[in-house]
Amino acid sequence: YGAAGAGMRQCEKFGTTYFSNGAYIDLVPKEASAEPFWQRGLQAVVQTDTFRNPVVAFLYERGWRQGFANAGFPGVDAEFEL
Repeated sequence: YGAAGAGMRQCEKFGTTYFSNGAYIDLVPKEASAEPFWQRGLQAVVQTDTFRNPVVAFLYERGWRQGFANAGFPGVDAEFEL
């Protein structure tokens, strides 16, 4: 997958801007992530902010993803190809 480099990235097709810290790209558009959490609905807060927690992200990569593989889901490489 390769390194992204730090800074802002822009989608060539849609022009949406995303932030990269050099290791990861935050796929929540900058415009949406700048909005204070109390102005967003509970569903939006839970969906996006949960995975910004390093512990949750670690557990997802080390546990949930393997559970999906055991349940017959195609895996990260196949997901990337989709």
